[in-house]
Amino acid sequence: MSWFVRNLSELEWWDRGPRGSVASLVDDDAQVGVNLFVLGPGEPMAMYHWEADQEGFLVLSGEALLIVEDEEHPLRRWDY
Repeated sequence: MSWFVRNLSELEWWDRGPRGSVASLVDDDAQVGVNLFVLGPGEPMAMYHWEADQEGFLVLSGEALLIVEDEEHPLRRWDY
């Protein structure tokens, strides 16, 4: 087994203007893509688009609104 460790301060970040900032957590891979987005209030991550594979979201701080097929799904961080 090998370790997978990423220090966020050492990642390359891209400024996406009104769509926040993004960093890739894994190297380019045809099957797996893991990106970290930092968004300000009201900033969209992406416009609605179609994915051939599964897509998931995890909210670490604040809240987000996911819209799928015209249905709104509020996403909030889990307070434990």
